[in-house]
Amino acid sequence: VLITAFLLTSTALASPSGSIKPPPSIAKAGQVNFCMDWTNPPEEFHNGPTLVGSDVDIGRRIASLLGVKAQFNYLGFDGLIAALIGHKCDAIISGMNDTPQRAKQVNFVDYLDIGQAMIVTRQHYFHVNTLAQLSGKTVSSQSGTTEYEELQQANKVLAKAHKPLINIKLYPTGSDGEEALRLDKVDAVFDEAPVIAYYVKRFPKIYTFGSPQFFTEPVGIAVAKDNPALTS
Repeated sequence: VLITAFLLTSTALASPSGSIKPPPSIAKAGQVNFCMDWTNPPEEFHNGPTLVGSDVDIGRRIASLLGVKAQFNYLGFDGLIAALIGHKCDAIISGMNDTPQRAKQVNFVDYLDIGQAMIVTRQHYFHVNTLAQLSGKTVSSQSGTTEYEELQQANKVLAKAHKPLINIKLYPTGSDGEEALRLDKVDAVFDEAPVIAYYVKRFPKIYTFGSPQFFTEPVGIAVAKDNPALTS
């Protein structure tokens, strides 16, 4: 169902609503329930009271093609997969990287390839070309993300080289990390490249890029392994 929806979304935007038969459970509910951490602009965030972003648009378009409504349920990023496995939602759409570790727990329908990058303040500007060059720096990350895993891996390399580790500051949301940078509580924010680009564009007098793009990986909608009808 999701694969067909993506084909129609990307190649035939004028396809009528309800052009794909939804699984019985979704048809009965009249909606597809997405789990989402909506603190990651430009993919999912609030513009005032309105939920907006690229993932929100994709989710609503998929629901339209299924002839149902889209319901977005907020959860912290590190709790999304557990909620999906526990059937608290039908799918996750939240800028989630399709990694081998996650693919052991859930199925993915990939729709994007993105990397990770850093922002720093213009007042305390520095630039790195590798994560190991963050030795001794304080960097914000969000719990449960691939960015956090990559910073941890960089610290293993630094530890073997007997160099100062990266001081990783974990925050519950990406926007909390951005606020910490603005308040000079951290030296940099390490996050998905679209999120980093959003903040640089929105606050060009405050932020700039502190690195190139790292580690390009696929991003996908996650579906429980015991729900094959939705990934067909």
